[in-house]
Amino acid sequence: YGEPAKQTRDEYFHQARLMRLDDLTSKESSESLSTRLWRRYGAGALPLLDEIRQDPRMAEVLIRGTEYIRCELHYAVQREMITKLEDFIRRRSKIALIAKKRDIVRAPGLMEACTILFGAEAQAKFDEYFTDLATRESDPAQSAPPVLHKSR
Repeated sequence: YGEPAKQTRDEYFHQARLMRLDDLTSKESSESLSTRLWRRYGAGALPLLDEIRQDPRMAEVLIRGTEYIRCELHYAVQREMITKLEDFIRRRSKIALIAKKRDIVRAPGLMEACTILFGAEAQAKFDEYFTDLATRESDPAQSAPPVLHKSR
């Protein structure tokens, strides 16, 4: 529980400074990339630095307006059991809470996100998301939370 040791934190921020990580922060971001990655991943952010060091594109925002960068999706593949695109958008990343639906569905990076998350199944998962979305929009009862009844 809690944040990793101060020595780990200091090492992370030292490495981030050496590689000028914050220079890669998107102009739309609400905080510096080094702070954001540390806050979200703690010591798990150190391997993310390695990925960005090897390929600076890993620090690019994949879905505009969400601040999620490419290497975070690779991290999610390793750590989460994401089975559907909706699961990633609504639960694992909370993208649905911070981005407008129209921005999500129009995002040029959405298909790349599917490719990262689902590999060979990317197109099927992408299509499934839009089919499910159309179903929910045509039948609001599909997206309503279940009604819980008190037992007597």
